[in-house]
Amino acid sequence: LSVLGLATWAGLSHNAVRSTERGASMPTLATAEALAIALGVSAGWLAYGSDRWSYQDGDVWLRRQR
Repeated sequence: LSVLGLATWAGLSHNAVRSTERGASMPTLATAEALAIALGVSAGWLAYGSDRWSYQDGDVWLRRQR
């Protein structure tokens, strides 16, 4: 899948997808959601590689659920 193809599927600009892919910019939540939908994955998986992350017991860091 090309950057241009992904941008088209996600309804985003080519530059937005390229900047996100290279790590040159942090995507907005709307951009991350659009990319996830276009790729057929959840936004949680796209961001963290898993859907099983959450805050627990007032922790300020994310801890993996088992």
